[in-house]
Formats: sequence, structure tokens, C-alpha cells
Amino acid sequence: MLGEAGRWQPSGAPNGTPGFETTLSYIQWAKQTYGSPTTPGSNPRDIANGTSDANLVLYAQGADLTNTVVRRTSFTTINNDLVATFTYQVRSNLSDVIITTEVSDDLINWSRDTNIITSSPQSNGVTYITVRAATPTSSEGKYFRLSVEMNP
Repeated sequence: MLGEAGRWQPSGAPNGTPGFETTLSYIQWAKQTYGSPTTPGSNPRDIANGTSDANLVLYAQGADLTNTVVRRTSFTTINNDLVATFTYQVRSNLSDVIITTEVSDDLINWSRDTNIITSSPQSNGVTYITVRAATPTSSEGKYFRLSVEMNP
């Protein structure tokens, strides 16, 4: 297995988990975080104490695996056009949640008109995703948000 680097994956477990998929469902996360997935405040839509994010977002972004959740916007020039990019982190091997990046020019009308340009797994169990807005940025700017839903 050591010679099969293409099969390597990030693991949040000490010394890794060779030969095993390291997935953690929302229910398992809620149990680890709150003691039970039915504890008051453990609902996916509940806002965790001391944060402004719903539990489902914290779980999906692997907030328990890192000291700081990565969410940053930057700009790049492509063919003389200014294009906005957004980098965020997700829990690696996430199977029970769908994360979609949305973009807006005015914070009112949102579209899913973005393209993933990089996906970079980290050793701590999260993956950094960078998306680019499909259309150039005007002087008003671009705004990004994440839509996080349970996978039915």
C-alpha cells in the first residue's frame, strides 16, 4: 500500500487509518460534540454557542479539526478581466452533506455559476476548495456563500 500514493487520503486520526475509510456522519459528530445527537442545541440548524454558524456548517467544514475555519475571497486577473475567487474548507470524505458555492453581484440574486479551480487535501482531515466566479467582477464586486444541505 505504501507504493500506492494515489490511494492515500487525509486522516484526522493519530497515525492515520491505513486501509480504512475515515468518514464521520453528522450523527456521529453530534454525539462526539454534544454527547448525543438529540441533546438540545445539537440539531443541524442550531447555531453553536460562540459561533455564527449552524451545526451542519461547522460539521461540513470540519471546524472541529482545525483552529480556524478557512473562508477567504481574493481576486485575480485573467485576460485583463478581474475575477473573484473563494477558498473554503470542507471535511474530507464528506458523504452525508452536499456543499454548493453560490455567487452574487448584489446579495439578493444568487447563482451557482462558479467553477472549482483547485481541491487540496490537507493532513488534518480537511480539503481546501477554491472556486472562481464564472463571470468577471464589476466595480460593485462579487459575493460568495456556501449552501450546506443533508444528502438525502
